[in-house]
Amino acid sequence: EGWRFQAVEPSRVSIQNQDVLHFAAVEGAVPFESLSEADRRIASRLIAETEFDFLFNDGVFDADRHLGNYLFDPVQHVVYPIDFSQVHRLEGNRILRPGDPNRLARILRAIGEPSDGSARALAEAFIELSTNRTELPAGTVDDLTTRFTRTLGEVPETQMNQRILRLLGELSQARVYLPDRFTLGVFKGLSIIVNEGYAHHLPPNWVRDRLRRFVAREAVRGVGYM
Repeated sequence: EGWRFQAVEPSRVSIQNQDVLHFAAVEGAVPFESLSEADRRIASRLIAETEFDFLFNDGVFDADRHLGNYLFDPVQHVVYPIDFSQVHRLEGNRILRPGDPNRLARILRAIGEPSDGSARALAEAFIELSTNRTELPAGTVDDLTTRFTRTLGEVPETQMNQRILRLLGELSQARVYLPDRFTLGVFKGLSIIVNEGYAHHLPPNWVRDRLRRFVAREAVRGVGYM
């Protein structure tokens, strides 16, 4: 489709005696809202694919990848990403570790397609992933199961992002702590992709289908994580 990324070199300027990065205007570049509907669909797919690969294949998380940090040249078909002040590299070069793909698959299945036993399956999978599982009090699984049953019942399946945020909140209240690669990585990263304006121009269920393919591939790989 011909679209590509191109870096923009920032310059340093002083504002109120503080050095800040300044991104000069790029000739011919416009904000996302100025693109045609066809160009929005193409650019959205390119951005989403790239953000997904950065997160899941390179272990790089950027909490500030909103559409205001992209400029677009509809004539040259160029996307200019700007402002990387909140880039965070997760531990290691890959976001998942051995055993993670199967746990993540169980979590996503229970969140997106809940059935009897999903709440308990979620509780057990999250505890397996937690960094403090050996310190958790007896009854934590039952406590989380009750919390998750309520969340899955109150938040519709169509609002998967809200379900994830509610579940993470319940984990925090129960003092079950996940590693950064899941809180900042899988779940926060997915929330950004799902909630950004370009998500409205992606094919239906794009994020869920893309994630399923990734998890299936990683489950087959099984080894080789750093």
